[in-house]
Amino acid sequence: MRPSREFDTDTGEEIIMLKGGVCGFGWAGQDLTKRIRRFYADKADIVAVCNRSQGRLDTARDQFGISQLTHDVNELVNWDLDFLAVMSTSFAHYEQVMAGARAGLPMLIEKPIAMTLQEADEMIEAVESRGLVNIVNYSLRHAPLFYGIKQWIDEGYFGPIKTITVQMWRGRDFWANGMRYKVFMHPEEFGTWLIHHMCHALDLVYWLTGQPFKEIYCVTDTTKPGSDEEEIMWSVGRLADGTTFQVSDAATGMARESVGIQGLRRSMWYDSGQKTPRMYVKEEGQKLEHGQEVPIPDPPPGGGNVAHLMEVLTEGKPSRASLRDARVSLAAAIAAKISARENRVVQLSELDAKK
Repeated sequence: MRPSREFDTDTGEEIIMLKGGVCGFGWAGQDLTKRIRRFYADKADIVAVCNRSQGRLDTARDQFGISQLTHDVNELVNWDLDFLAVMSTSFAHYEQVMAGARAGLPMLIEKPIAMTLQEADEMIEAVESRGLVNIVNYSLRHAPLFYGIKQWIDEGYFGPIKTITVQMWRGRDFWANGMRYKVFMHPEEFGTWLIHHMCHALDLVYWLTGQPFKEIYCVTDTTKPGSDEEEIMWSVGRLADGTTFQVSDAATGMARESVGIQGLRRSMWYDSGQKTPRMYVKEEGQKLEHGQEVPIPDPPPGGGNVAHLMEVLTEGKPSRASLRDARVSLAAAIAAKISARENRVVQLSELDAKK
């Protein structure tokens, strides 16, 4: 870390302010900047932006008062920065993370981390060989609900887990209904829906259970004529310890998410609902068919990826989602894409054998 040295004009005490740079100043980059300034203005600020679009740089200057602006990530990382946030489109992550690693910067990185496993492995080597802090923005890992479920699993609350289910409906709508979402318009930059979005659900399965994927079978559908770009995805498979899983994702116009865990001691089901989320837990052997409703914790203000970034940078806490962690879900998403196109079960070991 290279914290900037500033001093309180009244007390003379040193104020540690971390200066951050952002690659990609679309919605994600702007939202990160807003939340840092709202909740952590005494600890950090975004002072520099890199973006390929001049319009985004104009926004950074005119709406956020940021004066250090560039189209070149290599120029950005050589300014006086303490951390880098890679919030850009998927295809750009590799170049930007490698540049940040060469500059020795701690990094927050959007998912998916890369477009290929070869890129991912080079990125991992670059940060780990230099001992750099790296956090991947898998936001579900920071949600109080899922963090609590993770603790339950680690404490053995459910007993041996037999199966886990994650379902996500994204509230976007289909191509046939006129939706022209960026992932459908530019799959070469985002990696299609399966790589860009379903990786969230796959990562949640991996993180909750602590088990990497062994094999996966996936079927997909789309309403985009002449395309195999996924709008609906259903996958099933096994984790390394034999636990079964089911993960689905869809661009459908309704927004909803569900998570279910079936263990030998207890089972649970969470559903976000349309207005009121609900979670139920049932002890196996209980006559109560649907289980007992349990309260869902409220998210803390300023929480999520920004809170975690600040505690890692200022308190030295370990990253909750490293590039090495994120490689697991990227590999599973790539395997699912292969499965859908070739209509077969794909062993994750096949991907490493091809390297």
